[in-house]
Amino acid sequence: VAKHDFTRLGENEMGEYAESNLKASEDPLLVFGVSGATDFSNGTNVNAAAGDPQWTCYTFGLDATFKWSIFSVQAEYMGRWLGYHNAAALGFSPGSQYAHGFYIQGGVFLVPSQFELVARASAIYSDDPTFGGSGVEAGPGFNWYISKSHKIKWQTYVVYFDISDDLPNASDSLGDDPPDFSSSGAKLQEGEQGIMLETQIQLEF
Repeated sequence: VAKHDFTRLGENEMGEYAESNLKASEDPLLVFGVSGATDFSNGTNVNAAAGDPQWTCYTFGLDATFKWSIFSVQAEYMGRWLGYHNAAALGFSPGSQYAHGFYIQGGVFLVPSQFELVARASAIYSDDPTFGGSGVEAGPGFNWYISKSHKIKWQTYVVYFDISDDLPNASDSLGDDPPDFSSSGAKLQEGEQGIMLETQIQLEF
């Protein structure tokens, strides 16, 4: 895994790249970032039996953040090449699958360091002949920073989502056979559509 940031405006101090603009600084911050990672499995790792999917994965990301006063916006574009070495035996498409996606989110504080209105949109796409598909989500939300930091905060949001039933599996479950896309954090599964209301209190240690 590797990541590098390019600060074009302001001081990118420790913690400044986090979501939202809790400091409400009048000095603008503009940062661009690039990242990459690779991983592989020979099908015989300690959590899987021999003969399971064998694959190699390469990912990259291009991200940016801008903060100024009570405003913040953050976005990232990500891509992933995934090749199954024993694709024919598994009934998968030969060659590398390419999936990509993005997210963009922004916020504005109604009361600095405490109450924030936010909005977010994200999407993923895959044009693989076997596991092609798409997933989108978008919606507004509200954050209450009880501790005036990320340590204790209450988040509430409404999101519209539409996930096709043939997306490839997520990067944390590449050994699934067959692939099964799911989002454990949002409790969403492939093939689901609808509107979701979720609220949570987050504690950071």
